[in-house]
Amino acid sequence: MLTVNRINPSADFNYSTVLNITYPTPITIGYTESNNGDGDVAYSIYRNGTYVGTSETVTLGTGTYNYV
Repeated sequence: MLTVNRINPSADFNYSTVLNITYPTPITIGYTESNNGDGDVAYSIYRNGTYVGTSETVTLGTGTYNYV
């Protein structure tokens, strides 16, 4: 008998609401997660479709940015 249990690991950004940042204030975007047993899952952050790693501290200019 083989049993396969599937879960969908997820993480939350440190900021879950719309942020209004006044230039030139830097901001750090990262994530937290608390899924037990997901040591083999690698989380990554993308800004506007570009990989930024697991976190970034950046000074963004005027505009809208999509983090996933």
